[in-house]
Amino acid sequence: MGTMIYPPGFGENKSVGGRATVEIDVRVLAATNRALESDVAAGTFRNDLFHRLNVLRIELPPLRDRFEDLIPLARHILVIRAARHGRTPLALQPSAEAALARYRWPGNVRELANVLAHAVVVSRGTEIAVNDLPDRLQAPAEVLALDTTGERSLSLEHIQRKHIGHVLAESATLEEAAARLGISSTTLWRKRKRYGIE
Repeated sequence: MGTMIYPPGFGENKSVGGRATVEIDVRVLAATNRALESDVAAGTFRNDLFHRLNVLRIELPPLRDRFEDLIPLARHILVIRAARHGRTPLALQPSAEAALARYRWPGNVRELANVLAHAVVVSRGTEIAVNDLPDRLQAPAEVLALDTTGERSLSLEHIQRKHIGHVLAESATLEEAAARLGISSTTLWRKRKRYGIE
């Protein structure tokens, strides 16, 4: 989870050792993945700086808890990465999108950007395939085994629904299933409701 804090601009400032007061119009946007209140309590983050910054907070859940944002964000990053490497725009194959959706993303958006940079470098066509992704994102055999219908082209949402249903069926509690999926119990409850999984 990340936090962005956005304090208002400061009207006047005086440089250290200086005599003149200078009018400024500044906004500071700070982001962290740390619990700053705990750091302040532990004495590892300055209390006065925390309260100067902490005006407007925006809490961002981890990428694995924002499934609806993952693929649009991946497509956007892919456009940027392709242009940076002098490539024509690249598309994600459905199977590559499914592989991205199955992964837990411990490194959040930064890891997603690095994965897509890797894919741009190693791909040779106009689309990113599963085998263009790093090994850790390759489809696990357990997930591939879920496709018992014989369909070769399933939607990303269909794959996720099947995988969640499979994990829920094998878990004793909702909490256990959430832990296996790498998401919170609240997120799993929302996904069950969205997909109509009993």
